Amino acid sequence: MVNINFTAEASGEAVLSLTDMMGRTISQRSLQVTEGLQTQTVDLSNTASGAYLLRVNVDGRQMVKRIVRQ
Repeated sequence: MVNINFTAEASGEAVLSLTDMMGRTISQRSLQVTEGLQTQTVDLSNTASGAYLLRVNVDGRQMVKRIVRQ
């Protein structure tokens, strides 16, 4: 499990997507967020060891984090 923190400037929809380094989507989910700091948990238990990119899209803005699963 990985906790991800991000800030939403307004209430609306956020999309969290996890991709491998080849660009293949491993998982994706949409959620409703409220304005302010958000904390979401991403389950990596069904993924192989390696590097992944976690993208968070909120209000047309994107944040990308690199995650390494040992």
